[in-house]
Amino acid sequence: MSLLVFIREYAKLQGTKSMCHEGDCGVCIVSVTFKNKTIAVNSCLVPVLICDKWDIYTIEGIGNKCDGYHTFQAVLAKKNGSLCGYCSSGMVMNMYSLGIGTSNLSMEQIENSFAGNLCRCTGYRAILDAFKGFATDAPPSLVKDVHDIEESYQIKPCRKFGIPCTQSCYNKLSDGKTMLSIKLEDASFYKVSTIETLFTLLNNNPQATYILNGGNTAHGVYPLSKKDMYIDINDIPDFHQISKTDFGIAIGGGLTLTTALQTFQKYSNDTGFKYLNQLAEHIEMIANIPVRNIGTIAGNLMIKYEHNEFPSDLFVILETVEAEVHILQTPSKKLRLKLWEFLKMDMHHKIISNIFLLSHRDNYYVCRFYKVMPRAQNARAHVNAGFFFKIDIDGKVYDYPNIIFGGINKDFIHARKTEQMLLNKSVFDKKVLESSLQTLHNELLLDNVPPDFSQKFHSVLAEGLLYKFLLSIKPQNVDAFYRSGGTLLKRGLSSGTQEYDTNINLWPVNKPMPKLEALAQTSGEVQYCSDLGPYPGEVFCAFVVAEISKGQIDKIDADQVLQMKGVVAFFSAKDIAGMNLCISAASKLTFLPENEILFAEKDVLYAGQPVGVIVAETHKLANEAAKLVEITYKGPPKKEPIITIDDAINANDKTRMRQNAYVPAKKKVIDEPPLCLSCVIPIAIRKALNSARRDSGNKDLWYQLSKF
Repeated sequence: MSLLVFIREYAKLQGTKSMCHEGDCGVCIVSVTFKNKTIAVNSCLVPVLICDKWDIYTIEGIGNKCDGYHTFQAVLAKKNGSLCGYCSSGMVMNMYSLGIGTSNLSMEQIENSFAGNLCRCTGYRAILDAFKGFATDAPPSLVKDVHDIEESYQIKPCRKFGIPCTQSCYNKLSDGKTMLSIKLEDASFYKVSTIETLFTLLNNNPQATYILNGGNTAHGVYPLSKKDMYIDINDIPDFHQISKTDFGIAIGGGLTLTTALQTFQKYSNDTGFKYLNQLAEHIEMIANIPVRNIGTIAGNLMIKYEHNEFPSDLFVILETVEAEVHILQTPSKKLRLKLWEFLKMDMHHKIISNIFLLSHRDNYYVCRFYKVMPRAQNARAHVNAGFFFKIDIDGKVYDYPNIIFGGINKDFIHARKTEQMLLNKSVFDKKVLESSLQTLHNELLLDNVPPDFSQKFHSVLAEGLLYKFLLSIKPQNVDAFYRSGGTLLKRGLSSGTQEYDTNINLWPVNKPMPKLEALAQTSGEVQYCSDLGPYPGEVFCAFVVAEISKGQIDKIDADQVLQMKGVVAFFSAKDIAGMNLCISAASKLTFLPENEILFAEKDVLYAGQPVGVIVAETHKLANEAAKLVEITYKGPPKKEPIITIDDAINANDKTRMRQNAYVPAKKKVIDEPPLCLSCVIPIAIRKALNSARRDSGNKDLWYQLSKF
């Protein structure tokens, strides 16, 4: 059971919302205080049983209409930062945790701290303006707004000091040293505090499947299957140690990514460790702050171990700088491996103890990391890369370089041939640069894993990152025309203004004011459909979907699922009394070539197509049961699916072609393109058309293409 389920269904605190269950949207964020620090966490990812000794604050606890509102709640409401309001409680709790856990906040820190909070309504400007007023470098206008709002609203006072509550005082809790054991319905939970106890537990259960719980954030990337044992290892002090010598730094595998980032920043000014600043900057691009707050180093590496195709940023940067991973086989026996060797290791009953980062002479090494992703924050990489070169003043690579890529294929780590090719050559030589790019192009063995982008897309990205790195080594040697290719674009602090006129003679009509329900939304007091209590006889449904993109359904077997306690029924196309219809092709509101059916009957038209629906007593059970329905398939579909424009043209499918308008030309014009109200031109033809238009001597080709 997750902390979110406990908060909403058992504690009945509906202000904490539920949505993605993957740690991406931020509506479930709560504030947690433990080990003398306050952080934001995604309650949907945290197992409730690992919350022992945590002080957990929800939106209701920091302010409400009875006790008074917290300043963050009041400011967000007054500054119009809440529209539908579903994300507002998560926004407030994220800012609350940030304000309590961090001193002297800057506007940049505040802006960069909301990568894990999604809002579909506001565009974020109003939200950021509201919270930036609490920054030490905030302009006077924003600071004044905060003070005015505090005077206008009843702010919840601290019971101890009589000032606005900061929740900075709490009771210190004792640390348990004995193993905690809880028997669950179909598994067991253990909380251990020593390495010896952990190995004893594993050895006593040699056949049991298990998960070592750190932060459990892996569940947001790859949903975890049920195990026999769940073991909380967060209280083992050995996994949280940090030690530094002149030769290197050892950091415990149980440390969170946030702690790792802070550690790298702390030691990045020490001789031999300046490259740690590059690692810290790249860790800031991993997931979001609430995930990094509890996600551990060992946990991230184990995702890569279990799913080699996962483009782990942490794996890339550690392998790039030649870090070692130390693995415990027994409490007293430790293995030291390179990261790539660790992936080939049998990790059953073995534990990642720590990571060791070597000291490197600062003036001789060039270290860079890159990540190409669909968004600037909180996104998995399309391709990520790390480069670590030992270079002299003339650009000669005089030690074996490291060129690491993620997102190429599950087995590709080092660009070995390119590394070998660059050894003892000058990267400032144009021919060497061209040769290195060609060598990399030839050795990239790409996977085409739908729905990811094409192999060519990944190849071009990887080659582009190598080119960018080589340009960045010594920009003054690069022609000014190409120099910007070696730099990374830095986005400045966002800002926005909104100006409008208002006629005071018409007030209160058109008078600017917060909406009536704003405070109820920012305090989590508004009820949404998902917050309503259960009604008598209420049930929940979940689609059973096809797992293939095209084929024929042979059999759907839900017999075993229907035996599960709490599962009520299963319905498919054969159970529909009338027409199996979702949207009719006859509808004037849509353009459909044929009826869109509700449930697949024989042919599977696309992956994820509903084939039926499970009905159960709880939402969680419905989703779990839907995945257990067995569907068997046979052969290809009777009719090949038409997916692209070319497919429709080649099949001469007139039902998929519709003329929106016809405007006859009044005169023949060659020098200008025709005006089209509605047309579709394949990309290749469009490129050729634009090329022909630019070529003044090729008007005939342009005319022929434009007719197409």
